[in-house]
Parts: sequence; C-alpha cells; structure tokens
Amino acid sequence: MISWIDRAVDNCLDWLKRGSAGYNQYISQHLPFTRRTGRILRKQYWDIDSEEKEWMLKELTKADLDTLKIIVELSESEVQTIFQNRMTSGIFFDCCKMGYEANGYSFDTELKSADLYRKFADGRDFGLGQLDLDSSEAFEEWFEQIFDKPLPIRGDIAGKTARKV
Repeated sequence: MISWIDRAVDNCLDWLKRGSAGYNQYISQHLPFTRRTGRILRKQYWDIDSEEKEWMLKELTKADLDTLKIIVELSESEVQTIFQNRMTSGIFFDCCKMGYEANGYSFDTELKSADLYRKFADGRDFGLGQLDLDSSEAFEEWFEQIFDKPLPIRGDIAGKTARKV
C-alpha cells in the first residue's frame, strides 16, 4: 500500500513539474471541493514558488524578521507561555505595527511602534503604554493583572463611535 502511495505521489509531482494545466483539469473533474485540503510547509512551498517568497518578504525589515523569530521560538517551546522572560510591550507594539502595515493603515513611517499603538488604539490598554518597552517582567506582571478584564476594542458595542485619531 505504501509503495502505491509513494508511486502516486511521485506521479503527481512529475505531472506538476511538466505543467499544472493537465493536473488542475484532472483535479477539477475528479476531486470535490470538500476534499481539497492539505498542508505544506512554507519553506517547501517557497521552494516550488520562489516568486511568492519574494513577494511575501519584500517589505519585511530586519526588525520585523527578528520579532517574528522570537514569536516562532516562543511558540515552539514546550512550556505553553508567551513570556519565557522575553515578551515585552516593545515586542507587542512591534507586532501591532506589522499588523497595521499588513492591513494598509496610513501612518507616518517615522513613528515608533508604541506611538503607532497609541494612535490606533482607543486608550483602554490598562497601563500597557506606560510599561518599560524592554522589560519582560513588567509585561508579564501587566498581563497577569489584566487577564480577567475585557480586552480593549476600538469601537463600542452600544453603538458609540470609536475615538478619533
């Protein structure tokens, strides 16, 4: 059975390397949409489609990559915590900045991440903006204090408008 699967995978890969038109037509005719799922490591996908890799990485700065590297390292840890004596409000604000950029927010590129957060947040951060940007201890203490409080949101559920920025 395994050798059959191995041969089938090899055949599909050869088919794709020769051109995807015939393969895509076969899939369209023989595989329902509900069965078209799968996973592929981003590195493997980028090995196949290097243009996609260039497009994804073209606007990431070294600081962005450093932040993402920390997030990956924290997520791979056996201890299920985001802190690991490394999460800081500065890293949090850097993550927010990446989100603002990815979502096309308009802002002065000279603004620091914490200032961008202040610009786009609604002010209900329970003291996050006053923390030492580089202190993981301060961030963890802040996080523990606000854990049971509602998360700040930009608008108001009762229909009030969001704060003007």
